[in-house]
Amino acid sequence: KKKFIRAYRLLRIECLNNPNSIDGWYFLSNIEKEIGLIVSKTLRFSLRILIKSPETVPGIIFTGNHCSVFGSFGYALAEFYQAYRWKKSSPFLNFLICVQYLNGSLSRRNYFRGFAILLGLCFFWRYKTLRNLTAQNFLKRNHLSILIEKEIDYNFGKFYLFLGSNYLAFKHFKLVQRKKAKLLGMNKIKRQEKTYIGFSPERESVFNLFLLNMCFGK
Repeated sequence: KKKFIRAYRLLRIECLNNPNSIDGWYFLSNIEKEIGLIVSKTLRFSLRILIKSPETVPGIIFTGNHCSVFGSFGYALAEFYQAYRWKKSSPFLNFLICVQYLNGSLSRRNYFRGFAILLGLCFFWRYKTLRNLTAQNFLKRNHLSILIEKEIDYNFGKFYLFLGSNYLAFKHFKLVQRKKAKLLGMNKIKRQEKTYIGFSPERESVFNLFLLNMCFGK
């Protein structure tokens, strides 16, 4: 744990000297997970950097995620909207804003829950459009595009689970299972899956299908 604490301090210096470094903020987030405690002093540290460098998009996203962890969904949305001014075409940022609206709809103080869910759906649809654009145009339907399509269907399933529509969630989790690679063998696809993203949508969808089958009494 001492090594992680030392790395945490070095990464804070790196983020302070280079606030636009995506890798610096990424590793700082991972080091916090390894330490096992997300501390409030990191949030204060990132806010100080944003005062000095208000246009650092990686720092804004990092700060917004920390606000969300501490339950300040309104502050998280404010931070994400700051980044949205420069990165409107980012599917990741649209997805983050969608999640914050869904989290905010669960608050008892929110008297416009339906409107918050509707806004979340709008940003989710924007995320889906941009992600499909990446899969179909930039990746040109290769093996990585199949992984992106699985990711979209998996997130759709989780979105419908949030809304309580188990049938539609079941349908999208099934779509994840049915999509197979046509260009490469499945062993190579699985290797790419591990390197491309940190989790397997196919494996996660199997787990959710198992839970839904239990709810359906199958």
